[in-house]
Amino acid sequence: MQICKSSPFGNTKVREFVATIRTHSSLPSSSLSFKTKRIACAQYLPPDAFNVQFDYPAKTGNFGFVFFGEYTDSNSGKIAEIVVKCPIETSIGRQLFNMEKYTNAKLRQKSRDKSRFPDYVGEIILPAATSLTPGLARMGLVWERVGDGDTLENYLDASRVSQLASILGTNASGFPLRREFSARILNELALVIQDLQQCGIVHRDIKPENLLVVPEDPDGSPFKVIDFGSSCDWSSPLKKGLRLATCDPIYTAPERRLDVFKPAYRFDVYSIGLIALRCALPSLTASVAMNKFVEENLSQSDFCLQKTCSNILSGRTNSPPSLLRDVKALIGPEYEDMYALFATVLTTTPGDRADVSDCLRSRFVRAAVPSEVI
Repeated sequence: MQICKSSPFGNTKVREFVATIRTHSSLPSSSLSFKTKRIACAQYLPPDAFNVQFDYPAKTGNFGFVFFGEYTDSNSGKIAEIVVKCPIETSIGRQLFNMEKYTNAKLRQKSRDKSRFPDYVGEIILPAATSLTPGLARMGLVWERVGDGDTLENYLDASRVSQLASILGTNASGFPLRREFSARILNELALVIQDLQQCGIVHRDIKPENLLVVPEDPDGSPFKVIDFGSSCDWSSPLKKGLRLATCDPIYTAPERRLDVFKPAYRFDVYSIGLIALRCALPSLTASVAMNKFVEENLSQSDFCLQKTCSNILSGRTNSPPSLLRDVKALIGPEYEDMYALFATVLTTTPGDRADVSDCLRSRFVRAAVPSEVI
């Protein structure tokens, strides 16, 4: 395996070649040609240092497969875990791959707080001799592996809410609604997209499956956002990635697409608001219940939470008793601060929607989250 040197990896001499990794630290300025960039690496690692089986994916998706592997430093003997993501061999797969590569490289270079996304290592090129899952392109992106691979979806859909609350330093025992738990989730996710926005990035596909949970993160960030294939660099002159998006139909904002005449950075705010609502209402914890709520309730009310609650309470929508009970509690005086924020986040029009600063400054978040965490 031919691997380009990167700071997390050792510095040993090459013996034979199976694949090539190009790292962000090795890339010259963007003014150079792609061919020039490709040969920028000069130091490599031995093939026996890496153990990645590219014909056995750990996770599969519509546009790429994920592989787990290990790297062993020949000098220290230390083992580092890595993640490799290879795109499907289609035009859209390669486009998403290139956008994800672009965004990860930019975040690595520009972000002031790199604790809220996995550490990007570089790019890997696989030659024909390497056994690879059929249908995948012979290229991949590489990150240092963090956590055990479980996402927020794994915790919510498997009813591991109490375990997740413990990781966040809060509790999920609120009744009838989980105020503190939801507020802590919203705070952490708002900090994630705040970091992205400071780099000009709109993610556009924030959902529980794209949020890694890291129980004992040394930087104190329990969530790492992943999967930037649908992202857009709103700070670039041509809005790089604007026309390319494969957003999740459940968590995407009502506008579906970014518009140069509308507030772009509020797109992700809707997504994190919907995730926080799911965490607050016990009746929406399971993914099946959440999907049904969006498809049969929220979408029938122009994706506006206020209209949705009104329709549920009036009986204009077919809702289970558990959801009716939770909505009655949500609009009641006990949860006034929580409902007020959700109502301003989950709106149809982005111009009427709260921004990330509004979320972090809200009474709902500030009352439940320690000031040093905000």
